[in-house]
Amino acid sequence: MIENLISQIRQRQQFVIYACIGIVGVSLDFASFAAFDRLLGWHYQFANVLSTSIGILVNFLLNVRFNFKVRDRLLIRFGSFYGVGLTGMGATALLLAIFVGWLALSALLVKFVTLVVVLLLQYNLNRWLTFRQIP
Repeated sequence: MIENLISQIRQRQQFVIYACIGIVGVSLDFASFAAFDRLLGWHYQFANVLSTSIGILVNFLLNVRFNFKVRDRLLIRFGSFYGVGLTGMGATALLLAIFVGWLALSALLVKFVTLVVVLLLQYNLNRWLTFRQIP
C-alpha cells in the first residue's frame, strides 16, 4: 500500500515537472512559430514543423537532465521522443489545416489551443515509451 502511494506521488511529480519543462519548450515553440509566421512570413505549416522541432529538442534535453534522469540509450530515446513529438506535430498540423485553412481562424490562436491538448497526449506516450526504465 505504501509502495503504491509512493508510486502515485512520483507519477504526479513527474507530470508536474514534465509540464513545467513543457512550458519552456512550448514558449520556445510558440515564440519561434510567431516569429517565423508573422515576422518572416513563412507558411504556417512550415513554421509549425520548425518551431515544434525546436520545442521537442529542448524538452528532450531538459527531461533527460531534470525529470526522468535517464542516461542510457540517449539516441534511441531521442528517436522515440521525437517520434512522439511528431505525433503531436501531426495533430497540430491537422488542426491548423482545419481551423486556419478552412475556417480562417487565427494561426496563433489555433496553435496555442493545440499545445494544451498535445501536452497530455505526449506526456503519457513519453512516460510509457521513451523514458521507461529498461532492465
